[in-house]
Amino acid sequence: MNYIGKIRKNIEKPKLVSVLTEGMMWQNQGDLIWQADKFEGNPCYYPVYQFENYYSYSPLALILKKQCLNVNSKALEKASQEGFIVQDVEHFIDKDINRIGAPHNFTNNICDVDDYCQKIVTALSRI
Repeated sequence: MNYIGKIRKNIEKPKLVSVLTEGMMWQNQGDLIWQADKFEGNPCYYPVYQFENYYSYSPLALILKKQCLNVNSKALEKASQEGFIVQDVEHFIDKDINRIGAPHNFTNNICDVDDYCQKIVTALSRI
């Protein structure tokens, strides 16, 4: 069975829960898609993706579940730019899939180690 076939097999029966949390997703190694009435949390390390009431850490799994790709032209335009490194949080490749939480945007602005350390100290002192 090929890679896509394995994903299709895995997403045939999503795990059903009423409320889904990020912890539930990461502590369960078998399920690739969950079906839930609600998602609680704001992931800040890895994003969670949502299509209707389906949730996954794999956007490919959700695209296969919905059986089509609704291309976001802004994401495509950004990815085509010279010097492209990483997609912005607000420009996901599929317009029907929402990204919940995410790592901080990569800005490439902090290039000095001392500046970086000072910004961390400043941020931590606000807690």
